[in-house]
Amino acid sequence: MINMETKYSRQLGIINPKNFTSPLSIIGVGSIGSWATLALSKVGCPKIKVIDFDKVEAINTATQLYSQGDIGKYKVNALASHIENLTGTEIETYPKRWEDLSDKERISEIMVVTVDSMEIRQLIWDDIRSNPDVEFLVDGRMGGELIRLFTIPLTSAEAMDYYAAKLRPKEIEPIPCSERAVAFNGFTMAGLITASVAHWAKEEVGKPEFVFDLSTFNYI
Repeated sequence: MINMETKYSRQLGIINPKNFTSPLSIIGVGSIGSWATLALSKVGCPKIKVIDFDKVEAINTATQLYSQGDIGKYKVNALASHIENLTGTEIETYPKRWEDLSDKERISEIMVVTVDSMEIRQLIWDDIRSNPDVEFLVDGRMGGELIRLFTIPLTSAEAMDYYAAKLRPKEIEPIPCSERAVAFNGFTMAGLITASVAHWAKEEVGKPEFVFDLSTFNYI
């Protein structure tokens, strides 16, 4: 058995795993969500639910945390196995659509949205924006080498209004479907999502939107 103080000793000056007291749901475990689940588990988040009805396909093995042996399996189940092997963390898995789950199954204090559809984002937002059990929303989006992160405390009417205005169908530059994702984007987004959750755990919240172009290394 690994001693927890030893395991996390090098990160304690940045974030102590004991700060992660809020349960967390990740909706969508593809190019962003699979790596975000790994990153959050690595820093010590102990209460993670993952929600996704998709199964692993060959194309997913290039940009997501899946191997050839996972092809044909539900993503959440394959991911849970990898996460437990890599971090020792057991995660709750829901291989279903968001709308087919009960509130108890899908809702957590922190909601991490990494789906690839603006329509599903709107559905989730309509469901959680007035839910008293949800405190913080993180929404990661990417297209090509452009990444966008929203961090929205549901205690801030201003932040909520800002986010609601960003739920238009085309918030990422139009990019051919074949060029929509690359692994290093997913790694970058996973780091940003994990950092935002860590700062929330320390009661630190930054601006509601962050946009970065990895092709030019410029903030937008």
